[in-house]
Amino acid sequence: MVKHAGGSAQYGELLHTDHLLWLLDMTPDDFFCDLGSGRGKLVLHAALKTPVGYSLGVELSRHRHELAMDALQELKNRGYDGLERGGEDERIALLWADFMKGPFIEESTHVYMANTVFGDTISNQVAERCLFSDKFKVLVTTRPLYGAPWLKQARAPACPSRRCIGRRPGVTGSRCERWV
Repeated sequence: MVKHAGGSAQYGELLHTDHLLWLLDMTPDDFFCDLGSGRGKLVLHAALKTPVGYSLGVELSRHRHELAMDALQELKNRGYDGLERGGEDERIALLWADFMKGPFIEESTHVYMANTVFGDTISNQVAERCLFSDKFKVLVTTRPLYGAPWLKQARAPACPSRRCIGRRPGVTGSRCERWV
């Protein structure tokens, strides 16, 4: 998916984020989380271009996290609307943290993971945590998930997207049975 979108497979950077966000069909009740958010591009786009209630990026690299914070500050300096939900509550957060050590996955409805650089063990642990979370709706990955026997037996929730039109890369759901 990353190479098809014209991005770098090494870091999982996507160039065509608008289409992905459109497919996710997020609402103000949803919580979007980008695991390994890098420079924050997808997190910022989600907050600016969708009605998602909350957009969170979690990045382990301090340097990439600082670049993401700079981009967020630049948007604020330019007065971009849509980063707050009424009052002072921000709809976006960028954290320098290990996403495996916090409740980020379980709190999210929509999880994106550019797992081109993660091993199968981490990718499968994320998928398992998503599936057993009451809030989970969609997991998007940049490469297939392998080596998880429970994955074949798991029943993912019905695809929440009103835009689900069959087998399309990028969105997971039981009606369309899409694991990317």
